[in-house]
Amino acid sequence: MEKLENYTDEQLIEDLKRISGDTKEAIDKKDFDKAMMVKEEVHGKWGYLNKVRFSNTGSQTFKTYRDALQEASAKSGGRWYENTRNPAASYLNKLDEIRIEIGHRLTFLDK
Repeated sequence: MEKLENYTDEQLIEDLKRISGDTKEAIDKKDFDKAMMVKEEVHGKWGYLNKVRFSNTGSQTFKTYRDALQEASAKSGGRWYENTRNPAASYLNKLDEIRIEIGHRLTFLDK
């Protein structure tokens, strides 16, 4: 995993935009495999950031980036099901949670 703490503010914003775009693409195409890749990326990046100890917490953009990944990871946790009777357990619902959370945080970062 790349050292996310070394990203510039622009790289952090672009990374969130890319994840948001991948999420939207997976929702539009109803692509379960792409959805699982997005899930693993979000959870992996948050897991990395959660374990790294920072002497300096970084810029406001970095804090917002960490918060976005933390909330997206928390809201999309648990098992993902491709076919289920319960819409809340559906991978599309969980992908939408990721998209909403990242989109919400991006509104604070876009200038």
